Amino acid sequence: MEEVIDVMVLQELAEKGDADAQFRLGQMFNEGDDVPRDIVSAVRYYRQAADQGHSQAQHILGCLYATGEGGEINFEEANRYFKLAADQGLENAQLSLGFHYAKGLGVKQDYEEANRYFELAANQGQPYAQYMLACSYANGLGVEQDYEKANKYYKLSADQGDADAQLALGINYAVGRGVGQDNETAVRYYKMAADQGVAMAQVGLGVHYADGRGVEQDYEAAVKYYKLAVD
Repeated sequence: MEEVIDVMVLQELAEKGDADAQFRLGQMFNEGDDVPRDIVSAVRYYRQAADQGHSQAQHILGCLYATGEGGEINFEEANRYFKLAADQGLENAQLSLGFHYAKGLGVKQDYEEANRYFELAANQGQPYAQYMLACSYANGLGVEQDYEKANKYYKLSADQGDADAQLALGINYAVGRGVGQDNETAVRYYKMAADQGVAMAQVGLGVHYADGRGVEQDYEAAVKYYKLAVD
């Protein structure tokens, strides 16, 4: 399917009910890839594929309903498509549905249900789902507060490059929350997040350099990171 790039060939296949061709056309019209961008056509093809059970089409269609792109925002319809994809095991759809339950978008706010979907996605390695589940454990949202479990999921997310999780781990190591206090490890995670432009991590790193905590005291380095945060 990936080798088919001719729009007319894809349209012919789509008319015959080929869900992959319908999804590919949705992508092309959504992104303006080899065709003029046309969100109405994109939605039409995504819906055709989604209604045949194409999980990626279901998730993207849910996102379009959630953002209102190509029409009015409709969280209920977004969640319907998210659930169809989530029930097929698509981790990004599980994350999206969990986020909507956490925020009460189109559904009654329900942290327990949110965490159920976050955990499904987190166990498939979805880094932002791991971060959201960690936040639930850190704040006792729908689960008993448990900093050790929070740090477990923060680490899974942080090690995949999520800057928010890196910041959270840096803070927790700096203060000894759910882990033994470890300034060197705090600095390591602060630096990961600081290098991605997270201002709070840059401040934390500046403080550690200024005080010589976990690193050799270095006022020039401290000023450098403070300035990055100010900027």
